[in-house]
Amino acid sequence: MTRVVNRGAGEGGTSLIEVMTTVLLLGIVLAVVYGGIGSLTTAAEGTSVRLQNLDEGRVMMATTTKDIRTATQPTSGASAFVLAMPNELQLYANLDNPNAAASLVHLFINSSTELVEEYTPATDATGTVACTQWPCSYLNAKKKTRFVGRFVVNNAANPLFTYLDVAGSVLPAGGAALSGTQLLQVRSVQVNLSVSKTHAYSAGTTSIENTVGLPNVAFQQQAG
Repeated sequence: MTRVVNRGAGEGGTSLIEVMTTVLLLGIVLAVVYGGIGSLTTAAEGTSVRLQNLDEGRVMMATTTKDIRTATQPTSGASAFVLAMPNELQLYANLDNPNAAASLVHLFINSSTELVEEYTPATDATGTVACTQWPCSYLNAKKKTRFVGRFVVNNAANPLFTYLDVAGSVLPAGGAALSGTQLLQVRSVQVNLSVSKTHAYSAGTTSIENTVGLPNVAFQQQAG
């Protein structure tokens, strides 16, 4: 026997189209919500990486400029610099040399995008006796290596070091080393660190710039 049920006004059931419409709207809302959460997560991660870049850069800048500032002429009329290139320099400096002549300091970016500092104490020709007065030797002395920092992405188009004369004018290296005459003219060094940590979330490159004078060189020049 067939049973007939009469529904009153307002008691109709939900149609399939209405259910599908509701599900579709819920899907859109959830997609928007999850998309917003994803954007916030990406932004937070990117900020974290940028802060790491900044911290790394600050430490490297402090170390690098402090050591360059100690540059000194090994003897009257000589240059404090042995090598001056866009991303590498070598100079004589009063660094880790108590009661001895200037150390030979080498700053460069290695193949792992790390900033490395090597310094060699002044010794006699045997490399065993500290040299207190020029001429000294650096050939057989024990070289010390210090890791300064990482994620350094400076290149030929974005040099780490720019060399300035007494007037603050740039001494053009032309992508290569300064000439012997230009080495004698260096009075300050502009350091432009570009740091970029490799990460799943792109944070771009953080750049820090500072110019450091060479007070020892300036004093030696004035003293004649």
